Amino acid sequence: MIDLKNKVHDIAVDFHDISYYGTRDTPCIRGIKPKNGTSWGYSFCTLDIIGNSKLTLDVIDINGLSKDYSTLMESLFERIEKNGSKSGNIIHR
Repeated sequence: MIDLKNKVHDIAVDFHDISYYGTRDTPCIRGIKPKNGTSWGYSFCTLDIIGNSKLTLDVIDINGLSKDYSTLMESLFERIEKNGSKSGNIIHR
């Protein structure tokens, strides 16, 4: 276990699309960059500690968002602060 409280961690924010080949009316499916024969899929955002210790702190399904990424980022950092963690450098990959 990693003791996260009251320590500063470098954080990476990543966005992931997972291709979907079914009907686009399926709940939680959204338009994504066309790849491998589909332009529909699931979208997630992850918040990870990087450096010597690697750990995924949070995963958020962003399919329901109206592309309001500032609200998403605020939510991510509020959630890690509730755990007692502190973020240092933030890297978007």
